[in-house]
Amino acid sequence: MNAGSNDVSVFRIRSDGLELTDVEDSQGVLPVSVTIHGDIVYVLNAGGRLGDVDLVTGFVLSSQGYLTPLAGSTRQLSQDNTDPAQVGFTPDGSALVVTEKATGAMGQIDVFPIDRDGLPSPNLVSTTSQGAVPFGFVFNHRGRLLVSEAAGSVSSYTVNLDGTLTEVNSAVPNGQIATCWIAGNRGRIAFAANTGSSTLSSYHVSSDGALTLLDPVASYLDNALPIDAAMPRNGRYLYTVNAADGTVGMFAVGSDGALTHLGDAPGLPVNDGAQGIAAR
Repeated sequence: MNAGSNDVSVFRIRSDGLELTDVEDSQGVLPVSVTIHGDIVYVLNAGGRLGDVDLVTGFVLSSQGYLTPLAGSTRQLSQDNTDPAQVGFTPDGSALVVTEKATGAMGQIDVFPIDRDGLPSPNLVSTTSQGAVPFGFVFNHRGRLLVSEAAGSVSSYTVNLDGTLTEVNSAVPNGQIATCWIAGNRGRIAFAANTGSSTLSSYHVSSDGALTLLDPVASYLDNALPIDAAMPRNGRYLYTVNAADGTVGMFAVGSDGALTHLGDAPGLPVNDGAQGIAAR
C-alpha cells in the first residue's frame, strides 16, 4: 500500500529478492491495508481522513503479477472518517473484516459477506468492539477472530455466516499502552505489539478462541516503538517493525510462548514511514 500516492504495488518473490510487477491505482484515497484470498485482492482506503470516502475495493491478481479492478466490488464503510485500520479475509474467504477505530465510543468491526464472484454484500454488518479502538486482527486455526485494541487489550469473536459476530472473549487487558497490532500463526500463542509501551504481550489462545494473558511484557523493545508484527507459518519466529530505530526485531518463539531476542536487522527509515510487515 502506497498511502501517499494512492496506489498499490505488486512484487514477485524471487530467490534473490523482490521484482516489481505492477503498480495500480487503489480506486480510492489513502490506501492503508490489503488482503488476498486465492486471486482476489481487497484494498482498504481510509480516505475519510482527508475529506474523501472510507471504502474497500477489489482486484483480480493474475499469475503474472498484474492487478485488474474487480467490477462492482467497491463498498463504503459504515460512514466516512472512521479511521479504519485493517482489512482481511476470513480463512475460508467467505467474508471481509474491517476494523473502524473511530466509530462511536468504542469503535466497531465491519463484516462484508463475500459471494461466489468475490463481491461483498451491499449491506455491511457492524458490531461494536468489546475493547476500545479495535486495530489489528488475526485468525486462529479454527477461524476465530482475534482483535487487538489500542486501549490495551485483545478480544476474540466467532464470525457467523450472516456477518454478525459472537463474542468469545471480551477485552483481556495487558496493562500496556497502544496495543495496535497482533500476530499469530493460527496456533495457540498470539503476540500483541504495544507501540506506546515498546513491549510485546503474549496470549494463550484455546481452540475455541478463548484468550488468557500469558505475559504482559513478553519482551521489552527498549523504546523501539513496534508498529507491526508478523509470524511465519511454522510459528517458530516473530518479527516486529520498529519505527524509532528503523529495524526489524527478530525473536525465537518457545513452545510455552517465551521469546528469545535474536537481534535487530537495520536498514528501514527511522521515524519516517516504515509501517507494515508480512512473514512467510
